[in-house]
Amino acid sequence: MDRNPYEAPRAELGSGQAPPSRRTGWKAYAYALAALQLSQLFYGLSGFDAVRALDAAVTLVGIAGLFCFAYRRPVLERWFWRPWGVFNPLWDTVMGAWIYPSQQREPAPGMVLAYFVLMLLFVPMYVALIRYGYFSPEMWSKAAAKDPGSTAS
Repeated sequence: MDRNPYEAPRAELGSGQAPPSRRTGWKAYAYALAALQLSQLFYGLSGFDAVRALDAAVTLVGIAGLFCFAYRRPVLERWFWRPWGVFNPLWDTVMGAWIYPSQQREPAPGMVLAYFVLMLLFVPMYVALIRYGYFSPEMWSKAAAKDPGSTAS
């Protein structure tokens, strides 16, 4: 037992990096939300018009961003996803507050409130889109390193 009392302590920590999380919760949420949206899309095909088609397109792009975030895949460019994280909730707010109620002949009382309560299901998607565009620099820097001609910033 020749230990030097003045020597710095040593610890066996392995590589020093924690294993990456699997993001299981994000993936489960993405699949559940996609299933909910697709069922709603097919259920509402009879009353499908241009506004609903545009709303479905905006929502599907948001869900695609959610999947990209959950699976850590940089798709398109970071500059696309940054405003989308703000645009998507604003779009849903406009649709729920003005567009959908104005399309109804006799809007049910509380319809706007019910829509905003339903929008609470989308809050994690909005968070994921903002994190994907603004707070995932490691993902975008790895993509830029793989493609030297990329303009990902």
